[in-house]
This record gives sequence, structure tokens and C-alpha cells, in this order.
Amino acid sequence: AGKGSAETKRARRLEKNREIARNCRKRKRERYLQLEEEVVKLRQWNKQLEMKLNQEKGGKSGNDIREAEVREMEKLLEVGKPGTEEEKKLSQKLHLYKDMYSDFGRERKQGIQYHMNRLKSLLLPNQVSKMTMWSLQQDDDFYDEKTNQKTFGGGIWNMLCEELELSAEQKRGLIDMRHGIRKQRRNIAECIRILKELGSRVDTNFSHMASQMENVMGLITPAQQAKFLLWVEKNQACMHMLNNIWNTQHEELSTDDEMLSTSSRSISGGSTTPPPAAKTTVSASDMAKALMQNNKGFSLDKKETSSKVESPTK
Repeated sequence: AGKGSAETKRARRLEKNREIARNCRKRKRERYLQLEEEVVKLRQWNKQLEMKLNQEKGGKSGNDIREAEVREMEKLLEVGKPGTEEEKKLSQKLHLYKDMYSDFGRERKQGIQYHMNRLKSLLLPNQVSKMTMWSLQQDDDFYDEKTNQKTFGGGIWNMLCEELELSAEQKRGLIDMRHGIRKQRRNIAECIRILKELGSRVDTNFSHMASQMENVMGLITPAQQAKFLLWVEKNQACMHMLNNIWNTQHEELSTDDEMLSTSSRSISGGSTTPPPAAKTTVSASDMAKALMQNNKGFSLDKKETSSKVESPTK
């Protein structure tokens, strides 16, 4: 009997040591992930502060800096000939412009990563919530104060009850909340899963966008790329109409998907809803008129009324 009791105590001690080791490794992993997130945040904040500081030193806004970059490209385009040093500088300017301002450049990608990480950190519970949820999701043995005292000389639940001076009624009320707490943990896990899936799809979309645009731009020269950029800058009325068309088309795509889903429900015997009314869109002729009215001259300097940039149609 004495031998069996000693082996039982040894087994309990080993199990307790294993549990302590598991908890230690878990805390280390959580701390490592937390430090990784903090590094990402600090890098992003540092970059934003650097950009803001540079802008304040020059007394310029982000848009002022971008317009200055476009002006530089305009000047290089005027004097740059194939194979000259100016053409090389123009290529470098285009590369930097893409990284800073394009929707598939480095700055946009870092911004997406920052906001995805920020959203994840906002979804995760803080330390108080974590401790509350962890304490109220355990099995019945965790709340057996007598067994805890006899086996481990106490336990987390025993410590909390003693520290908070919980009454028997309060203990029962807290233990009865376990079902709701477990459900909420599943809700958090599902939100993180959806966010992870969203991050993966955003990365895929970003890569595809960059690949498509690189293929398009690879077919034209740096000078032609600069001319296209300046043409877009010049025709802002047209770009405004394009934004309306773009948004309407995407709404129509969403409506088409909804109508297909509705048709499927109708075929399967579900309820149907009438299709939404057609929306008025900007026509190509409207855009052409805006182009003709706006194409009388271009300069980023608001005081000038003519442009030295050669029209791509010439």
C-alpha cells in the first residue's frame, strides 16, 4: 500500500510538472507572437512618423509631394531621349512613384499589412478578458476546491476565490456561465479565421493586380508610361466619371450575384424578390465630351493654362 501511494504521488508530481512546462511553453509562444506584432506596429509607426517629419520640414502635404514628383517626370519627359541619362532618371522616378503611390506598390502593401495586423490585435481579448474567459471555460475538476487543495495544495480557482472573497452563490453563478464563455471563444476563433482568410485573399488579389499591371506596363516604354500618368493627371473630369462608372459596375456585379442566388432559391422552391431598378450610368460619350472640354491644356501649376506635354494622340 505504501509503495502504491508513493507511485501515485510521483505520478501526480510528474503530471503537475508537465502541466507547468506546457503552460510555460504556451506563455513563451504567446509572448513571441505578441513581440512580433509589436515589431510590425513599431516599424509602421516609425515609417509614418518619418514621412510626416519629412513633409513638415518641407512644409508640404503628401499630395504636394506627389505632384512635385509628377512635375519632375514632366521635365524629364521634355528633354529625355532614348538611351540618354534623362531616360534612366525617368525610369527611376517611375519605379519610385509606383512603390509610393500605386495600388500595387510597396507602400500600399505595407499599409494593408499594418491594418490587417491592427484589426487582428483589436479582435483579440485583452489580458483581463483572457483571464476571465480562460478561468470560466474549464472542466468540473478545475472548480473542485477540496480536490485542488488535497492534490496540488491549492489551484488557480482556489486562489481567485480566496483573493476575491467570492461567496458560494457567486461561485455557482460564475460556473454556470461556462457555456456562454465557451461560445464566445468560438466566436473569437471564427472571427480570426475569417480575418486570416481575408488576408490570404487580399494578398492573392494584390499579387494578381501587380502581375497584370506589370505585364501591361512592360509593353510600353518608360516615356510612354510617364505620358500615360500625365494624361491621367490632366483629365480629372474624366477620372471622376470613371470612378462613378467603376463603382456602378461593381455594384451591378454584386447585384448579379445576388440575383443568381435568388434564382437558385426560386428553382429550389425558395422565396423570390423583385430585381432592383436599373441605375443610371455615365456613358462613354459623356466621358468623351468631358475629355474634349478638359483637353485644352494641362499643367500641374494652377496658374498656367497650357501644357508642354505632347498629347499621346499626336
